[in-house]
Parts: sequence; structure tokens; C-alpha cells
Amino acid sequence: MPSYAVNDVAMYVLHDAVVHGEQGIISVGDMIVAESLFHVNLELQGFTQDKVDKQVYFLRNYIKPETWVESASHVLCGFVGNRNYAHWWVDVVPAIMIPPFHDAFKDTTLLMPQIRNQWQRDTLALLPETYGRTVFIGEHDRIGCRELCFVPKVTQSHPHPHPFRRRLLDAVKERAGFDGSHSGRRIYLSRRDASARKLLNEDDVSAMLTYYGFETVVMTGRSVAEQIKLFAEASHIISPHGAGLANVLFCQPDAALCEFLMPSYVNWSIRKMAAISEMRYGCILGREIINSDSPIMERNWMIDLDDLEKLVRDQNFMREPNVVG
Repeated sequence: MPSYAVNDVAMYVLHDAVVHGEQGIISVGDMIVAESLFHVNLELQGFTQDKVDKQVYFLRNYIKPETWVESASHVLCGFVGNRNYAHWWVDVVPAIMIPPFHDAFKDTTLLMPQIRNQWQRDTLALLPETYGRTVFIGEHDRIGCRELCFVPKVTQSHPHPHPFRRRLLDAVKERAGFDGSHSGRRIYLSRRDASARKLLNEDDVSAMLTYYGFETVVMTGRSVAEQIKLFAEASHIISPHGAGLANVLFCQPDAALCEFLMPSYVNWSIRKMAAISEMRYGCILGREIINSDSPIMERNWMIDLDDLEKLVRDQNFMREPNVVG
């Protein structure tokens, strides 16, 4: 779909709630808030779920929170929230500003997952409003909240992005140094430094795209601000599926993206992110090495060069974005 409908979004205020670990599971008394069980590993946090009635239970005796805060806002998103670059941008960061800082969240304490990666530090450097008001929750921490603001359909809105998400992403782009100009850069995002899903004819793919005016880039070693600016300036992006493509969230509307996908591992998450940015999206299915002992998601594979050349010779794909302003 080129776009997505937006569900109604409500903010709930929970009293005397407990937030369990960096995954953000919420309990109130002896009850679990079901909407906080998004992408969670229950056992890791001391819970279990009955296979029949689907009820969630404590695995061990209840442990009281180590710390209590008066007023807090829930900015957590399950196990993947601070372990996956794409989920960080799609699920965690937008919740910081939805509602915006000076609206419903006001000056409450922000509850965020503990810092595990440099890209989290880079992101928060672009959001200095978070300084001094954030509590970073460790894997087994328990934080009690006399009053907890919780907006469940923000952190679970991956297929239905909230419109405030666009406001945040545009603000972050500006802070990363994007001045609004569109340089028309054509980018081939290489995974040559990846440990899995290696593209065996990577050199041939890169050489062909160089001939057609694309520059080959890798994300390793680039700061978050550099990645954001690179994608914001790009008119065309071609890339195998991978976490680095989450940066399409910062692309300009009507920019073109072609994603390489493996037939046995078709993941539409990047396509949804491209829709958030109102991009033109297409894909090429490659051919994986079947006689491999590796799991499906880690197999080496190839892209048909004839299919690739048809793409870069297609006038509709290669046209410049229709940019207003």
C-alpha cells in the first residue's frame, strides 16, 4: 500500500503502576497491562503465559520496585527497543514526542530502555530535550510510578504510523544538518561488511550501479547524523534488505527505493517505512544458495544482473523526485 490509515490514539494515565525492565512490561497491582506486552520476552522478565487461556503470570514471588517516581511517561518497546536500529526509530523514539514535549507529557520523567549501542547515544544527542529528565531502565530494574502516562498505539503503530511521527523525523533531519536541499544523490547501500546474507555478486552489482551514476556506501562507522543526512539527500536508493535501510524514514517524499529481497525471507518492514516517508517503492527478488547449511535468514545469495539493469534503465524509476519547495 502507498499509505496507511491511522487508528485513533489515546493516552492512558495509570496510578501506582510498575514498569518491569527495559522491555517495558507494566503491572498495576496483580494485573498486567496487555498493551505493554509488545515484542516482549516474558520469561526474561520473570513472567510466563498460559498456552490455553493466554493469561500472564508472575513466575516467582513479586519483587517490589527499587525506585519510585511521581510522574513518568512510558517510552519503551519490548525486547527489540534498544537492540534493533529500525525498531528504535519506529517504535521508541517517536514516543518521546507523541504527544509533543510541551503538551500532555509536560515535564514528566521519560522511561527509556538502557543504552546498549552508540546509535542510541547519537540519537539522544540530537534530542537534548531528553537530558536530565530520562531514567534508563536496565534489563531487570523495576520502576514504580505514582502516575504513568502510556500511549500504547504509538509504540505498536508500525503498520499504522501516527502523523506526529513525521513531525519528529523532520525535526531530527534538521538537527542532523539537512538544510532542505536535494542533491539528487544516487546511493547503493552495500552489505559487504555484513556477517550474514552476503551478496555473492556484490562487486558486479556495485560496478553496474557505479556505471549508472550510483555511489556505493556502507553504514559501518557513520554516525546517526551522517546516516540521516545521507538518506535525506538521496533521490534514489538501491540496497539489499538490512537494518541500515531503516534510514529511509528520513528520505524525501517521492524519492525512489529498490530493495533486494531473498525469496525465502520476504520482510516488508522497510516497505512500510518507505510508506511513512511517501517514497516510491519496488523490489527485486534474488536467488539464494539452496545447498547451504545456514539458516534461511543467513544464507548467501545473488541478484540477477539483467533484472538490475532493467531497473536502472527504467525511466519511471530513474526520474527525479517531484519535490515541492
